[in-house]
Amino acid sequence: MLGNRIAQYDSVSAFSIELVEVCKRYLVERANELGGVTRAGKLHQLTQSYLSILRPIPLPFAGRLRNVADLHLALGGSGSIRELQATVWRTICFVLLPDLMAGGARSKPARAARNAGLDCDFCLELIEHAKSKLERSQVLSHREVLCPPSDPIKFWQSEARVGPPDLGRFSRCWSGHRRADFLREGGAFSGVEIALRSPRGEEYVPWLDGARLVCMRPDSVFAKTATALREPVITGPSNTAADMTKFARILGAGGDPRLTPAAIAYLLPTGSHSLFEVLFGLRMGTAFPDIHELAYWRHQAILGESSNDHSV
Repeated sequence: MLGNRIAQYDSVSAFSIELVEVCKRYLVERANELGGVTRAGKLHQLTQSYLSILRPIPLPFAGRLRNVADLHLALGGSGSIRELQATVWRTICFVLLPDLMAGGARSKPARAARNAGLDCDFCLELIEHAKSKLERSQVLSHREVLCPPSDPIKFWQSEARVGPPDLGRFSRCWSGHRRADFLREGGAFSGVEIALRSPRGEEYVPWLDGARLVCMRPDSVFAKTATALREPVITGPSNTAADMTKFARILGAGGDPRLTPAAIAYLLPTGSHSLFEVLFGLRMGTAFPDIHELAYWRHQAILGESSNDHSV
Protein backbone atom coordinates (compact mmCIF):
# COMPACT_ATOMS: atom_id res chain seq x y z
CA MET A 1 0.00 0.00 0.00
CA LEU A 2 2.79 2.42 0.88
CA GLY A 3 4.38 2.38 -2.57
CA ASN A 4 1.06 2.62 -4.38
CA ARG A 5 -0.07 5.58 -2.29
CA ILE A 6 3.17 7.47 -2.76
CA ALA A 7 3.12 6.67 -6.49
CA GLN A 8 -0.02 8.83 -6.66
CA TYR A 9 1.77 11.94 -5.36
CA ASP A 10 1.82 14.75 -7.91
CA SER A 11 5.33 15.65 -6.76
CA VAL A 12 6.62 12.14 -7.54
CA SER A 13 5.16 12.24 -11.05
CA ALA A 14 6.53 15.74 -11.62
CA PHE A 15 9.99 14.70 -10.44
CA SER A 16 10.03 11.65 -12.72
CA ILE A 17 8.88 13.72 -15.70
CA GLU A 18 11.58 16.33 -14.99
CA LEU A 19 14.29 13.64 -15.04
CA VAL A 20 12.92 12.19 -18.27
CA GLU A 21 12.91 15.66 -19.80
CA VAL A 22 16.64 16.04 -19.11
CA CYS A 23 17.25 12.64 -20.74
CA LYS A 24 15.24 13.75 -23.76
CA ARG A 25 17.30 16.94 -24.01
CA TYR A 26 20.44 14.83 -24.07
CA LEU A 27 19.09 12.59 -26.84
CA VAL A 28 18.14 15.65 -28.89
CA GLU A 29 21.54 17.30 -28.30
CA ARG A 30 23.28 14.04 -29.17
CA ALA A 31 21.25 13.80 -32.38
CA ASN A 32 22.35 17.37 -33.22
CA GLU A 33 25.99 16.46 -32.62
CA LEU A 34 25.75 13.42 -34.92
CA GLY A 35 24.88 15.64 -37.89
CA GLY A 36 24.37 14.23 -41.37
CA VAL A 37 20.64 13.74 -41.78
CA THR A 38 17.88 15.79 -40.21
CA ARG A 39 17.74 15.97 -36.44
CA ALA A 40 14.41 14.11 -36.39
CA GLY A 41 15.92 11.29 -38.44
CA LYS A 42 18.99 11.07 -36.21
CA LEU A 43 16.86 11.11 -33.07
CA HIS A 44 14.76 8.25 -34.42
CA GLN A 45 17.91 6.34 -35.39
CA LEU A 46 19.39 6.93 -31.94
CA THR A 47 16.29 5.73 -30.09
CA GLN A 48 15.88 2.77 -32.45
CA SER A 49 19.40 1.54 -31.74
CA TYR A 50 18.89 2.34 -28.06
CA LEU A 51 15.97 -0.10 -27.84
CA SER A 52 17.55 -2.73 -30.08
CA ILE A 53 20.51 -3.34 -27.73
CA LEU A 54 18.31 -3.99 -24.71
CA ARG A 55 17.69 -7.50 -23.49
CA PRO A 56 14.29 -8.39 -22.01
CA ILE A 57 14.49 -7.71 -18.27
CA PRO A 58 11.86 -9.63 -16.30
CA LEU A 59 12.22 -7.85 -12.97
CA PRO A 60 9.14 -5.81 -12.13
CA PHE A 61 10.99 -2.52 -11.88
CA ALA A 62 12.34 -2.81 -15.43
CA GLY A 63 9.38 -0.93 -16.93
CA ARG A 64 9.82 -2.49 -20.33
CA LEU A 65 8.99 -0.43 -23.39
CA ARG A 66 7.99 -2.43 -26.44
CA ASN A 67 9.11 -0.16 -29.25
CA VAL A 68 10.31 3.30 -30.25
CA ALA A 69 6.76 4.66 -30.12
CA ASP A 70 6.51 3.62 -26.45
CA LEU A 71 9.86 5.24 -25.75
CA HIS A 72 8.79 8.50 -27.34
CA LEU A 73 5.59 8.50 -25.28
CA ALA A 74 7.68 8.09 -22.13
CA LEU A 75 10.10 10.80 -23.25
CA GLY A 76 7.05 13.00 -23.65
CA GLY A 77 6.12 12.43 -20.00
CA SER A 78 3.43 9.78 -20.51
CA GLY A 79 3.38 6.50 -18.62
CA SER A 80 3.59 5.09 -15.14
CA ILE A 81 6.27 5.92 -12.57
CA ARG A 82 7.93 2.62 -13.45
CA GLU A 83 8.06 3.41 -17.17
CA LEU A 84 9.32 6.95 -16.60
CA GLN A 85 12.03 5.95 -14.13
CA ALA A 86 13.08 3.00 -16.30
CA THR A 87 13.46 5.40 -19.24
CA VAL A 88 15.86 7.48 -17.16
CA TRP A 89 17.77 4.35 -16.14
CA ARG A 90 18.05 3.09 -19.70
CA THR A 91 19.04 6.43 -21.20
CA ILE A 92 21.91 6.81 -18.75
CA CYS A 93 23.09 3.19 -18.88
CA PHE A 94 22.67 2.45 -22.57
CA VAL A 95 23.21 5.83 -24.21
CA LEU A 96 24.94 8.40 -22.01
CA LEU A 97 27.59 6.30 -20.26
CA PRO A 98 28.62 4.32 -23.39
CA ASP A 99 28.83 7.63 -25.27
CA LEU A 100 31.13 9.13 -22.65
CA MET A 101 33.23 5.99 -22.21
CA ALA A 102 33.87 5.98 -25.95
CA GLY A 103 34.46 9.70 -26.27
CA GLY A 104 36.00 11.26 -23.18
CA ALA A 105 35.85 14.71 -21.65
CA ARG A 106 36.29 16.72 -24.87
CA SER A 107 34.06 14.56 -27.04
CA LYS A 108 30.85 15.43 -28.83
CA PRO A 109 28.87 13.30 -26.33
CA ALA A 110 30.38 15.30 -23.45
CA ARG A 111 29.45 18.56 -25.17
CA ALA A 112 25.92 17.28 -25.73
CA ALA A 113 25.71 16.30 -22.06
CA ARG A 114 26.76 19.76 -20.94
CA ASN A 115 24.34 21.42 -23.34
CA ALA A 116 21.54 19.30 -21.90
CA GLY A 117 22.43 20.39 -18.37
CA LEU A 118 23.85 17.07 -17.17
CA ASP A 119 26.61 16.76 -14.61
CA CYS A 120 29.11 15.48 -17.15
CA ASP A 121 32.03 15.81 -14.73
CA PHE A 122 30.36 13.39 -12.31
CA CYS A 123 29.73 10.93 -15.18
CA LEU A 124 33.40 11.04 -16.10
CA GLU A 125 34.39 10.70 -12.45
CA LEU A 126 32.37 7.47 -12.23
CA ILE A 127 33.90 6.16 -15.42
CA GLU A 128 37.49 6.97 -14.43
CA HIS A 129 36.98 5.44 -11.00
CA ALA A 130 35.68 2.23 -12.56
CA LYS A 131 38.50 2.12 -15.11
CA SER A 132 41.11 2.47 -12.39
CA LYS A 133 39.83 -0.71 -10.75
CA LEU A 134 39.76 -2.83 -13.90
CA GLU A 135 42.26 -4.18 -16.38
CA ARG A 136 42.55 -1.91 -19.39
CA SER A 137 41.78 -4.83 -21.67
CA GLN A 138 38.36 -5.36 -20.14
CA VAL A 139 35.19 -3.90 -21.59
CA LEU A 140 33.27 -1.95 -18.99
CA SER A 141 29.56 -2.54 -18.51
CA HIS A 142 27.25 0.19 -17.24
CA ARG A 143 27.00 -1.74 -13.96
CA GLU A 144 30.78 -1.66 -13.51
CA VAL A 145 30.76 2.06 -14.14
CA LEU A 146 27.94 2.84 -11.74
CA CYS A 147 28.96 0.35 -9.06
CA PRO A 148 32.75 -0.03 -9.02
CA PRO A 149 34.28 -2.66 -6.69
CA SER A 150 34.82 -0.18 -3.87
CA ASP A 151 31.15 0.86 -3.79
CA PRO A 152 29.69 0.12 -0.29
CA ILE A 153 26.42 -1.16 -1.76
CA LYS A 154 28.33 -3.93 -3.54
CA PHE A 155 29.90 -5.01 -0.27
CA TRP A 156 26.52 -5.15 1.47
CA GLN A 157 24.95 -7.10 -1.37
CA SER A 158 27.74 -9.68 -1.16
CA GLU A 159 27.33 -9.83 2.60
CA ALA A 160 23.57 -10.33 2.48
CA ARG A 161 23.13 -12.61 -0.54
CA VAL A 162 24.18 -16.08 -1.54
CA GLY A 163 24.12 -17.57 -5.02
CA PRO A 164 20.77 -17.56 -6.82
CA PRO A 165 18.63 -20.68 -6.70
CA ASP A 166 18.62 -23.19 -9.51
CA LEU A 167 16.03 -21.43 -11.63
CA GLY A 168 15.79 -24.15 -14.24
CA ARG A 169 13.04 -23.57 -16.73
CA PHE A 170 11.38 -20.95 -14.52
CA SER A 171 14.08 -18.36 -15.10
CA ARG A 172 14.33 -15.15 -17.08
CA CYS A 173 13.49 -16.91 -20.33
CA TRP A 174 9.83 -17.12 -19.29
CA SER A 175 9.33 -13.38 -19.42
CA GLY A 176 7.11 -12.77 -22.44
CA HIS A 177 5.75 -16.31 -22.75
CA ARG A 178 2.13 -17.28 -22.15
CA ARG A 179 0.89 -17.85 -18.62
CA ALA A 180 -0.83 -21.10 -19.62
CA ASP A 181 2.45 -22.57 -20.88
CA PHE A 182 4.24 -21.57 -17.67
CA LEU A 183 1.56 -23.26 -15.55
CA ARG A 184 1.48 -26.34 -17.80
CA GLU A 185 5.21 -26.81 -17.21
CA GLY A 186 4.67 -26.81 -13.43
CA GLY A 187 5.33 -23.14 -12.73
CA ALA A 188 3.48 -21.22 -10.03
CA PHE A 189 2.99 -17.47 -9.75
CA SER A 190 3.68 -15.55 -6.56
CA GLY A 191 1.11 -13.07 -5.25
CA VAL A 192 3.07 -10.21 -6.80
CA GLU A 193 3.24 -11.95 -10.16
CA ILE A 194 -0.49 -12.65 -10.14
CA ALA A 195 -1.17 -8.94 -9.63
CA LEU A 196 1.25 -7.78 -12.35
CA ARG A 197 0.30 -7.43 -15.98
CA SER A 198 2.58 -7.89 -18.96
CA PRO A 199 2.65 -5.03 -21.49
CA ARG A 200 2.07 -7.73 -24.13
CA GLY A 201 -1.35 -8.61 -22.71
CA GLU A 202 -3.21 -10.42 -19.94
CA GLU A 203 -2.35 -13.89 -21.22
CA TYR A 204 1.42 -13.40 -21.00
CA VAL A 205 3.78 -14.03 -18.09
CA PRO A 206 4.45 -10.70 -16.35
CA TRP A 207 7.75 -9.52 -14.96
CA LEU A 208 9.07 -12.23 -12.67
CA ASP A 209 9.28 -11.55 -8.95
CA GLY A 210 12.79 -10.41 -8.01
CA ALA A 211 12.78 -12.84 -5.07
CA ARG A 212 13.09 -15.69 -7.60
CA LEU A 213 16.52 -14.47 -8.61
CA VAL A 214 18.05 -13.84 -5.17
CA CYS A 215 18.68 -15.96 -2.06
CA MET A 216 19.21 -14.11 1.22
CA ARG A 217 21.66 -15.05 3.96
CA PRO A 218 19.60 -14.98 7.21
CA ASP A 219 22.69 -14.69 9.42
CA SER A 220 24.08 -11.64 7.57
CA VAL A 221 24.51 -8.32 9.38
CA PHE A 222 22.06 -6.76 6.92
CA ALA A 223 19.34 -9.35 7.59
CA LYS A 224 19.89 -9.25 11.36
CA THR A 225 19.66 -5.45 11.39
CA ALA A 226 16.40 -5.55 9.45
CA THR A 227 15.02 -8.26 11.75
CA ALA A 228 15.90 -6.19 14.83
CA LEU A 229 13.78 -3.37 13.38
CA ARG A 230 11.03 -5.86 12.44
CA GLU A 231 11.56 -5.02 8.80
CA PRO A 232 11.15 -7.59 6.02
CA VAL A 233 14.02 -8.60 3.76
CA ILE A 234 13.05 -9.39 0.17
CA THR A 235 16.03 -9.18 -2.17
CA GLY A 236 18.60 -7.38 -0.02
CA PRO A 237 20.23 -3.95 -0.40
CA SER A 238 18.73 -2.10 -3.34
CA ASN A 239 21.33 -1.48 -6.01
CA THR A 240 18.64 0.17 -8.11
CA ALA A 241 17.96 2.72 -5.36
CA ALA A 242 21.71 3.39 -5.13
CA ASP A 243 21.78 3.90 -8.89
CA MET A 244 18.86 6.32 -8.60
CA THR A 245 20.93 8.43 -6.20
CA LYS A 246 23.67 8.57 -8.83
CA PHE A 247 21.20 9.18 -11.68
CA ALA A 248 19.73 12.14 -9.83
CA ARG A 249 23.16 13.71 -9.49
CA ILE A 250 23.99 13.02 -13.14
CA LEU A 251 20.74 14.77 -14.15
CA GLY A 252 21.35 17.74 -11.86
CA ALA A 253 18.86 16.67 -9.20
CA GLY A 254 21.26 15.49 -6.49
CA GLY A 255 19.78 16.14 -3.05
CA ASP A 256 16.24 16.66 -4.38
CA PRO A 257 13.89 15.58 -1.56
CA ARG A 258 11.50 14.03 -4.11
CA LEU A 259 14.02 11.31 -4.89
CA THR A 260 13.12 9.21 -1.84
CA PRO A 261 9.36 9.03 -2.51
CA ALA A 262 10.09 8.43 -6.22
CA ALA A 263 12.30 5.44 -5.36
CA ILE A 264 9.66 4.08 -2.97
CA ALA A 265 6.97 4.46 -5.64
CA TYR A 266 9.21 2.76 -8.20
CA LEU A 267 10.33 -0.28 -6.21
CA LEU A 268 7.76 -1.11 -3.53
CA PRO A 269 4.50 -1.72 -5.44
CA THR A 270 5.88 -4.70 -7.35
CA GLY A 271 7.63 -6.31 -4.39
CA SER A 272 11.13 -5.68 -5.73
CA HIS A 273 12.39 -4.46 -2.35
CA SER A 274 11.19 -3.60 1.12
CA LEU A 275 11.15 -0.03 2.45
CA PHE A 276 14.22 -0.84 4.56
CA GLU A 277 16.14 -2.05 1.49
CA VAL A 278 15.19 0.99 -0.61
CA LEU A 279 16.17 3.55 2.02
CA PHE A 280 19.46 1.74 2.61
CA GLY A 281 20.16 1.75 -1.14
CA LEU A 282 19.41 5.46 -1.46
CA ARG A 283 22.15 6.07 1.11
CA MET A 284 24.54 4.07 -1.08
CA GLY A 285 25.02 1.53 1.69
CA THR A 286 26.63 4.05 4.03
CA ALA A 287 24.07 3.86 6.87
CA PHE A 288 21.04 1.81 7.90
CA PRO A 289 17.69 3.62 8.09
CA ASP A 290 16.46 4.03 11.65
CA ILE A 291 13.06 3.34 13.13
CA HIS A 292 12.00 7.01 12.93
CA GLU A 293 12.69 7.31 9.19
CA LEU A 294 10.87 4.05 8.49
CA ALA A 295 7.89 5.22 10.56
CA TYR A 296 7.87 8.59 8.79
CA TRP A 297 7.46 7.07 5.33
CA ARG A 298 4.84 4.59 6.48
CA HIS A 299 2.91 7.49 7.97
CA GLN A 300 2.75 9.08 4.52
CA ALA A 301 0.55 6.23 3.27
CA ILE A 302 -2.02 7.37 5.84
CA LEU A 303 -1.63 11.15 5.68
CA GLY A 304 -1.13 11.63 1.94
CA GLU A 305 0.90 14.15 0.02
CA SER A 306 -0.63 17.30 1.50
CA SER A 307 1.20 16.72 4.78
CA ASN A 308 4.39 15.34 3.25
CA ASP A 309 7.17 17.90 3.46
CA HIS A 310 9.90 15.40 2.46
CA SER A 311 11.89 16.65 5.43
CA VAL A 312 13.53 13.32 6.29
